[in-house]
Amino acid sequence: MKIYRCRICDQAYVGTRKPANCAFCGAPEKYMVLSKNWKEEMISTLTDVSEKHLKSAIDIEIECSGFYRCASRVAHDEEVKAMFCALAKVEAEHVTTIRRMLGLPRAGSMEHEGRCYPTDAQNLAEARRKEELTVSFYDEAARQASEKRVREVLVALAEIERDHLAMSSRKH
Repeated sequence: MKIYRCRICDQAYVGTRKPANCAFCGAPEKYMVLSKNWKEEMISTLTDVSEKHLKSAIDIEIECSGFYRCASRVAHDEEVKAMFCALAKVEAEHVTTIRRMLGLPRAGSMEHEGRCYPTDAQNLAEARRKEELTVSFYDEAARQASEKRVREVLVALAEIERDHLAMSSRKH
């Protein structure tokens, strides 16, 4: 068994081989490193632009996590329900990651439930809409980030959200 760490969320994964995606934040395999090679990258100072974008990202991820939590509760199809449940957890992990980057304490419970629609089709369409907006936000925020670590995390979050977009599009 080997221990891997995610460069994005810092979580550890134990397995016989590197996972295709981080089980906690969804980051692609390229962000997974052997734990012995992992080094936490601290950000000494943030530009005002990066700080503003990271704070906005927290709000976006909280909203998405709540939406997915609600959508999983009302889902009729078991696979859609499981997908929404998993996405709620991943989005909550993004909040934790971003709060850590900002030097903020860990958030309280992320168990709030957002608003959603009564049908799977409506919630899948809303998931696509939210993910498209989130990808655009992260792409632009990454372009504007001057800090290497902030840019790396924002680029990874855009990649993860693209995966979410593809997942919600396949289910429709």
